[in-house]
Amino acid sequence: MILTPSEAIRREASAFFGLPPSVIAVTPLAACGGMSAVSEPIAARQLEELDIRGPYLLYLGSLMKRKNIPRLIEAWRQARTRVSRLSLVVVGAAGDLDISSMAEPGLHILGPLSDKDAAGLLSGATAFVYPSLYEGFGLPVLEAMQAGTAVITSKDPAVMEVAGGAAFHVDVRSAAELSAAMVAIVNRPELRERLEEKGRQRASRYSWQSTAVTTHAAYAEAIRRF
Repeated sequence: MILTPSEAIRREASAFFGLPPSVIAVTPLAACGGMSAVSEPIAARQLEELDIRGPYLLYLGSLMKRKNIPRLIEAWRQARTRVSRLSLVVVGAAGDLDISSMAEPGLHILGPLSDKDAAGLLSGATAFVYPSLYEGFGLPVLEAMQAGTAVITSKDPAVMEVAGGAAFHVDVRSAAELSAAMVAIVNRPELRERLEEKGRQRASRYSWQSTAVTTHAAYAEAIRRF
């Protein structure tokens, strides 16, 4: 038995490796406790210390090429010409992408943070933007939804599966389309509030208890068969 976190990857693994779908079980993940919906938005004083002023968009995840961060920054630059003082905060551990040379006013590259600090930034963000080109699950999207933050993300199959219609999906290869989504989220409070509510509802369907139950069931099935 093989365990995967999403139906999208289950289908992909079956096709790529020629495996019968019956030997692949889906065991979805859940948002971690440190990023829970009870997190308080980051304090104004802390934002001032970080020199973050006005509304800000947040990216939270590893700094990897498949995360499409240069296109995110390009889209934010375009959005900033239409939204005054819009900042972009990038939080994440180093990966195979170096964006240190892209620093400029309004762009805050913070590196990895504690769960508590990241959760505070997430809860206070105008929107969480996750333009990843490929995911196996898309856990940061679920964490943002659990925190009650509107999500702009890609049309990656696994991400769309996890979001379940509760996110603003765009073609993240297009800076113009991604930028338009940013502007819409900032300028249309009713859209943002609708996504926030739908996101909370969607995130409530995932839990580590459910993950444990489905994982246990897969092990039990493996024992029964083999």
